[in-house]
Amino acid sequence: VEDSILSGDAILMKRELIEKIGVLDLRFFGYFGDIDYGMRADLAGFKLICAKGAWLFHEGSGHVKNEMSRQSLTLDRARDRRMALVESAYRKFRQKWNVESPENWGAGAPLDFPQIARSNASQVALKYPFPASVLDDIEVL
Repeated sequence: VEDSILSGDAILMKRELIEKIGVLDLRFFGYFGDIDYGMRADLAGFKLICAKGAWLFHEGSGHVKNEMSRQSLTLDRARDRRMALVESAYRKFRQKWNVESPENWGAGAPLDFPQIARSNASQVALKYPFPASVLDDIEVL
């Protein structure tokens, strides 16, 4: 079904989309990158489609449990670290899309992402090119 927000870890996209708006914005680590990409795709005239019957189930916070065991963290500390990542990405998202409130994602006020995109379309570059610096860390065999 057509959707107004891109939210997901597994995304299928057309080459035409990548050629028009580039790749996911690498400033967003783990959070808000999918939403930002969907907002740019929508502004570029692409439809967002969600396979509502396809779901990825996270087995009991597997990433958090793995982080806890690797770094000897308590559950509270692991959750605090995760929320720090969310808040960091949200600050970058707010700055890019000129979102005034809420100041913190944890404040819980729902955002109208399509409206934010429309209101700031002229101020945000739709195309985010693949940064050549990313290739510096890749060893070619």
